Amino acid sequence: PAAAPVNFGRSELVDKMLRDSVMESLADRGLPQWLLNRLESRLEGDSVLDAITDEGLEEVGVRHPLHRRRVIRELEAIQAERSAAALRELPAEEEFAARRRLRRARRAPPVSE
Repeated sequence: PAAAPVNFGRSELVDKMLRDSVMESLADRGLPQWLLNRLESRLEGDSVLDAITDEGLEEVGVRHPLHRRRVIRELEAIQAERSAAALRELPAEEEFAARRRLRRARRAPPVSE
């Protein structure tokens, strides 16, 4: 059984805005409506970026592995775009530190369950 997502004090309104933003971005990237509907049911009440996993997609009825892979890839692209946009808004010293943290995070070994 998967652990429940941890809520770090974000309000329900912020979570809803994040869900809506992610769903809009996925729709703009051409995902079919049936797939968006299933994803929306998965995102209900969960943290947006942590809620969608390969197993979670299969649980909500996205049976084909290529469909699941596409959703995950699109989400990774959205996350990368948002990270890049956030970095562009930082002052130079903070940007350097943030980029260093991102590089370290990418090199970190995956956590086994």
